[in-house]
Amino acid sequence: MPIEHSYNPADGFPRVMPSLRYEDIDAALAWLSDVFGLREHLRWTDSDGVVRHAEMRVGGAYIELSGASEESPSPKALGRASHSLVVLVDDVDAHFERSRAGGATIVTEPEDRPWGLRQYTAEDPEGHRWEFSEYLRHVPPAEWGAELSEPSTPDHLDDDPFAYFDEDDEEFLAALDDADRHAVGVLRDALSELRGAPAPEAELSSAASGVRDGFAGGHHPYGWLRAGAGFGDNVPAEDSDLLLSVVAGTISPREETGLDTEEESTLLVMEHADWGGAVIEMCRAGAGVRAEPEDLVKAIDECPEIDGTTDPDDVTLTETAFELVLFPWGLCGVVDEDRRLTPLGLWILPRALAQAWGGDFDAESEPGAA
Repeated sequence: MPIEHSYNPADGFPRVMPSLRYEDIDAALAWLSDVFGLREHLRWTDSDGVVRHAEMRVGGAYIELSGASEESPSPKALGRASHSLVVLVDDVDAHFERSRAGGATIVTEPEDRPWGLRQYTAEDPEGHRWEFSEYLRHVPPAEWGAELSEPSTPDHLDDDPFAYFDEDDEEFLAALDDADRHAVGVLRDALSELRGAPAPEAELSSAASGVRDGFAGGHHPYGWLRAGAGFGDNVPAEDSDLLLSVVAGTISPREETGLDTEEESTLLVMEHADWGGAVIEMCRAGAGVRAEPEDLVKAIDECPEIDGTTDPDDVTLTETAFELVLFPWGLCGVVDEDRRLTPLGLWILPRALAQAWGGDFDAESEPGAA
């Protein structure tokens, strides 16, 4: 889906955007992109060709670059840093080496911190201070001397059948398993009339053949699909096993997919309710229903099994996640070229979703079910 520009939080724009003052915005855009790896999003150039305003992206956040002035000078003019930005990266040591090689002023080298981050600090050519950080592990605030001021889990999630609690790793994994089992139960009950249905064999065989050819060619997105399904060198011989595993891997990858960080992060923030609501309502509507990203978000909101509606701040991110998976779903025969659910997709989706959550859509009863 093309990236649209809107400052409306309902369209997914963040409610906080840092604004940095630069004497040369054009030079700053190039340097921050080349050295720190930020991505230019927007620039406004006046009639004299001078860049007066720009915005850059890092992950899902935006940073504004504005012109320095006597009233709002850059740190370079002040002769000291007055602030710092904390930016999370995937590999802080590699980022540090890139920054050092690119000419950044290193303030502190990478160091493991008590709160579970590995961090280093650098300054750009105009003196803005950046603290790049890599998440290493969860450390409860009390263990490093802080006190949590608000609960980490909203009370309303207690009643959400697709919710789980993020506490320490062991409890988190146990809660996630419980949530997976519960979500499979909701899915099976909601679409009980589809359980036990035979696969459309001709369409199944044709789609599986196309995926096998794609694996042999190795072009995008088949590397992602193979990794997400966890196949390695062993691709299933059964067509149904192949397609179900591939589609399940787009929902819950078994291995690193090779997607870029932003795309992978977009998929990882999708919750049980997002996938469940979209698949349940789409399958209820049946083959032929339109499956554009906005239709799938609407399906989440209309699904009676899902409590509440999609947060307006999350709509754009959720639509982007669906846009990412619709391409491979088309290659697997789940949707047609007009992005409408196919009879094969009606058979695949609930089974692949249950498999992504560690369950079996067609089983007589789920292990551990009450």
